[in-house]
Amino acid sequence: MKKLLIIVIFLLILFTGCNKQIIDLKYKFDSVHLYEAKKCYKIKSWRDYDDSDQLQVILEDGTTIVLHSTDCALIKGDCPFCEENNNE
Repeated sequence: MKKLLIIVIFLLILFTGCNKQIIDLKYKFDSVHLYEAKKCYKIKSWRDYDDSDQLQVILEDGTTIVLHSTDCALIKGDCPFCEENNNE
């Protein structure tokens, strides 16, 4: 039992000592940036599918969009991709 505890503590130190996040706890986003449109849209809600790379995003106006995760970025705060933010 003592050996198991030592192994678990070692693994925790090993995995938390690097720049990797073991558990993703950030699930609140303000907007979605669509790369093709080069524009952000305010979102009401979003979800991802466990066995897929697709996202379902519901915009504030009620529009529902299903996107591939490589076509967009979920944003919390200011968007680093929008041109109007980069011109300031």
